[in-house]
Amino acid sequence: MTTRDEARLALDRLPSRFPAYEPTEPPRKGLGLGTAAVGLLSIGLVAALAVFWQGAKPPPSSAAAASAGVAVKSADITAALEQAQTYMADGEPAMALAVLEPMVARADRDRELRVALASAYLATNDDQAAYDQFSQAITLGGTDPQLHFASGTLASRLGRQTEAIAHLRLAHESEPSNPQYALFLGQAELEAGNYAPATAALARARHASPDDPRIWGMLAEIALRENKAEMALQHVGRARHHDPENDAWKIIQARALNRMGDAGKAVVVIGTLSPEAMRTKPVLRLAGECYGMLKQPIEAAGLYRAASDAQPKDPDLAFEAALWLDRASDRPTALAYARRAKEAGHAGATKLIERLSDQREFKSQPR
Repeated sequence: MTTRDEARLALDRLPSRFPAYEPTEPPRKGLGLGTAAVGLLSIGLVAALAVFWQGAKPPPSSAAAASAGVAVKSADITAALEQAQTYMADGEPAMALAVLEPMVARADRDRELRVALASAYLATNDDQAAYDQFSQAITLGGTDPQLHFASGTLASRLGRQTEAIAHLRLAHESEPSNPQYALFLGQAELEAGNYAPATAALARARHASPDDPRIWGMLAEIALRENKAEMALQHVGRARHHDPENDAWKIIQARALNRMGDAGKAVVVIGTLSPEAMRTKPVLRLAGECYGMLKQPIEAAGLYRAASDAQPKDPDLAFEAALWLDRASDRPTALAYARRAKEAGHAGATKLIERLSDQREFKSQPR
């Protein structure tokens, strides 16, 4: 299953796997570590697409619509929507597109057609086209918060954070009691580095849904970014209370402990991570930083060796393994990994090989 497929499931269940994702964090002196855990949170945000047309009831009949005061759709639009809905239910979105695209060209001001077409584009992984259709549906009137929620999550996936926040804010303002809207607004603000509004939105989500671990995890992430490690530890403790085995919360907890100078406890937490999480570069950097503080380079070398062996074509993993092996005084093995790094294309591997091959330097090193 691809990361994209996993992302589409994230709204229905809290992710149990740690994705191969490396978000960036504003650099701070003495850290040297990007955020690992927020990657898991981000998958939930960009994937929470409210495809609410699919599975909806067919358009009302003329008599029912008239009695309800609803605008009557023409027979061909009604037929197109029903046919497209059938194709979508049968897992044939391309056929739904073949029906909907010409109909939208003929009736471009029909809001339901636009939403149906957006849903079909989503099913074919055309996020930009889906976003354009949701946006067109919004301009046709109404303030449906689901439309803004879908547009906001799509905008975030497309890297359009300003638009994402605007849509999610409108969804939240339309339904302030909906904890999902507050949650994802807070997450979008967090990813944009707007920590104060992110905290405010998450506080509203927490009030409505105090047992959601994602809220506590994001509050912990914000606290860490604001260098409030003790507060981060308290928040992530709540996240782990509700979801104890989630790798994301363990990583935040380990980062907080390391930030507080307790590298020993941090490596204990790191040791409980899944093998998949242990092979990600942010976690390896965190573990390396902790083992460096503990003066245990051989432990860090072991982690990097395992990661490099699992991904031998990755030049960075091989290079880091060589550096840690050198620090652990295992020069022959370090040289082997340095050569692997060179074969994989690492720019600094040649100089490292030359240094590791220098017998005079080797003999002069304390044993």
